[in-house]
Parts: sequence; C-alpha cells; structure tokens
Amino acid sequence: METKTTDELKHEIQAATDIQDYLKSNREHLLRHSLPEHLEALLAHGEPGLVDLCLANTAPVRPGLLEKYRVEDAVPLTVDRERVAAMGLELVERPVASEEGNYARHDPDKLAQAVLDIYRSRAVRIFHGARRYILED
Repeated sequence: METKTTDELKHEIQAATDIQDYLKSNREHLLRHSLPEHLEALLAHGEPGLVDLCLANTAPVRPGLLEKYRVEDAVPLTVDRERVAAMGLELVERPVASEEGNYARHDPDKLAQAVLDIYRSRAVRIFHGARRYILED
C-alpha cells in the first residue's frame, strides 16, 4: 500500500478544497455544461493525477424534473464517451440517481455501492485462512 507524506496529503486536501470552492462558486455556469467540460474544470483546478476515473449516472431523469430544470435553463449532463477517453480518463457508467425528491440527485446508497464495486474490481485480495483477506492496491 502506498504511503504518502504529510505534504502530499496537504496538497491533495487543498486540491479537493479548491475543487469544492470552484463547484460552489460556479454552480449556475456548470449547470449548462457537458460531462467532459466538468472533468476539464476538475483537472484544471486539481493536482495532477487527482482524477483518473469518472463515475457517470445512467439512470434517466424523471420527466417532471426535466421540465423543472428546463425552466431554470439547465439540462442533464451529456456523456461524451469519446471525449472522456481522449482525456485519458476511465469512464464507468452506473444507475446512481435517486428515484425520489424534487431535484435530480445521486442516491447515496447506489453511489456508495457503485464506488465499492469499482474499488473491489481493482483491489488485490491476499487471503489469510479460510475467510479473512486484506484488500490492497
């Protein structure tokens, strides 16, 4: 397992904070952009190597919500697979949208399951005994 220095962790935390600030301050602007444009913003405002995979929702947005967003001049993100691949990023698509609520949001359980599935598919399992194992990258 990779060990990071305190300075490396500080840089990663600062990059994450910068990205959150960017997303919060540019919410209206970001509502009108494609997935690759969102990724380009993250890459521009984060540390090199911070993003190497993108998890995108494949569940449809409910019709009533589409109309609500249209009134606000917002549209669902479009996924341009070729452009994401050209950026050197892996694209994983899963249905992670919530089926409830007044806004299009991720379902936390579906999102967590998708993230765990991605992690587990990439982790090396080292078995110790019949039922114990350690996950390492």
